[in-house]
Amino acid sequence: MKKARWMVVAVGLLITLAGWASASSSWYSCTVTATGAAAWGPTDGVVYLRLTDGGGAFTNKWVMTDVSSKITDRMLATALTAMSSGKQVVVYLDAAQSYPTLQTCYLVSDIW
Repeated sequence: MKKARWMVVAVGLLITLAGWASASSSWYSCTVTATGAAAWGPTDGVVYLRLTDGGGAFTNKWVMTDVSSKITDRMLATALTAMSSGKQVVVYLDAAQSYPTLQTCYLVSDIW
C-alpha cells in the first residue's frame, strides 16, 4: 500500500513538472504595428494585436486576447496608445503558438 502511494505521488509530480517545462511563455518588449477588435462570429469581442519583438524573437506576429477576458477593452486602449505615442508595450505570451493568447500587456516609456 505504501509503495503504491509513493508511485502515485511520483507520477503526479512528473506530470506537474512536465507541464511546467513545456510552458514557454515569456516577456517581450514590442512595437505594436496593428490592432483591432473582432465583431463577428466565434471571435466576437477578441482584440488582435500585431507585434514585433525588439529582441528579434518574432516580427509582425498576430496575438489575441482571450474571448472571455473582461479587460479586452483595456488591452485595445493600451495598444492604440502605444501606436499613437510611438511607445513600446511589454507583453507576456507564448510566442511559439500560431496565434498566442495575450496574457499581459503594459505600456512602457522605455525598453526593458
